[in-house]
Amino acid sequence: MIYYWDTSAIVKVYHREEGSDRAMQMFSEVLSGEKKGAVAYVCLMETISAFTRRRKELKGNYEAIVARILQDMRDNLSIVALEEEIMESAMKLIINHGLKTLDSIHLATALFLKKHTSEDVAMISADRELLTAAAKEGLDTVNPSE
Repeated sequence: MIYYWDTSAIVKVYHREEGSDRAMQMFSEVLSGEKKGAVAYVCLMETISAFTRRRKELKGNYEAIVARILQDMRDNLSIVALEEEIMESAMKLIINHGLKTLDSIHLATALFLKKHTSEDVAMISADRELLTAAAKEGLDTVNPSE
């Protein structure tokens, strides 16, 4: 099983909020090797952006948090580049499901993994609209906030 993380879910690993306990438990399954984990390259950028916008409230911990995110993602997750096949699929998902641009990229990336591996893929997200579309596309889904 591959856990595919969108930004709304992975942020919960590093910022205490609703769903953090479940997200951290699932991320620990990836860290232990029990499950595989993956993100789109854009998730790495979105996650760093989310913490950069919160820099003031993080006080002096910003640099340490960003360094940990980068190390955790690079060491423990497959980071999927945005290939033309993913972008073409994302456009179709926008039309078929009315998704926002980045949500369509996340779903297209998860579907790309499902197509190009022999593993089942679970979409991990706190975005109900995205999870609904993912389920319609045949992916397992998990909302860590529920």
